[in-house]
Amino acid sequence: MIIKNCNIIDCTGKMPYISDVEVRDGFIYKIEPNISGDGEVFDGQGKYLIPGLINLHVHINRRNVSRTKSSFRQGAPVIENGSDFHRILYAARNAWYELSQGVTTLRDLCSVGRTASALKEAFAQKIIRGPKLYVCGMGIAATGGHETHRYKG
Repeated sequence: MIIKNCNIIDCTGKMPYISDVEVRDGFIYKIEPNISGDGEVFDGQGKYLIPGLINLHVHINRRNVSRTKSSFRQGAPVIENGSDFHRILYAARNAWYELSQGVTTLRDLCSVGRTASALKEAFAQKIIRGPKLYVCGMGIAATGGHETHRYKG
């Protein structure tokens, strides 16, 4: 795939510059003017290309629960106390949403039922596509600590 006339932000502190981008196997292969090739060609004029963003603090099960009709604090217990099946669907949806916003790497800080670990494995096995995940597994908290009163044991 070739993206023509794209505004490149390379995070070096320089102003954006316009160039072409060649993508092979899902990775940027080349950035230079006037790339030609046999792949699909997209016009990137007026668009911006940036490095993938990283979110270092997510709970992938409930990451975007605030986009629903309930508030994050009200909606989180419903998801966390639900079934593993329900949580993995939320997690997959949330991972795809993050990816659509340019976030290519997420660090999950505790997922009930180890949802993030299962999702990471599904990505690694190419069952579904998603961002790179770093996961901690189960969280550790003192008895009665960090929101333990809100979720069933």
